[in-house]
Amino acid sequence: SLRRIDTAQGAVLLFSTPASESARENMTVRLSRDGGQTWPSARVLHSGPAAYSCLCALPNERAACLYERGDQTPYEYLTLARFDLP
Repeated sequence: SLRRIDTAQGAVLLFSTPASESARENMTVRLSRDGGQTWPSARVLHSGPAAYSCLCALPNERAACLYERGDQTPYEYLTLARFDLP
């Protein structure tokens, strides 16, 4: 998922994806403050199997990510993570 969120400091981009190069694992949210040229901030939401995700903006410069995750496969649970923007 890719989402632009307007904050008091300017617009940020959030990008959520399983960040493993070889499997659907390590659901990670990355943040860019320069329109996607660099992604200096990253937060791992789940280090195990993970799949599809959807980002949304919340009030007070917070965001949420709804994503699939599991212990054995990426499709066991749906999880909602809420977090502050750095």
